[in-house]
Amino acid sequence: NLYDIQAMRKARTQPKRAHRKAALVSVLIPAHNEEAGIERCLHSVITNTYRKTQVIVIDDASSDNTARLVRNFIA
Repeated sequence: NLYDIQAMRKARTQPKRAHRKAALVSVLIPAHNEEAGIERCLHSVITNTYRKTQVIVIDDASSDNTARLVRNFIA
């Protein structure tokens, strides 16, 4: 309706806030027997230019060293 269009135009013309808080980005990494690539994956995530990230690794009962490698990586 007309009111919504006017509100949208007004919002576009108002100056944007310079000090907006950056949103937290959660990175979910499912892993099952991923010892060959889990460290490279984690390194890729933490070297990203966006700094406000939360990394969650979901180990699905790996029978290899995936869990140990993740623990060592964060230690």
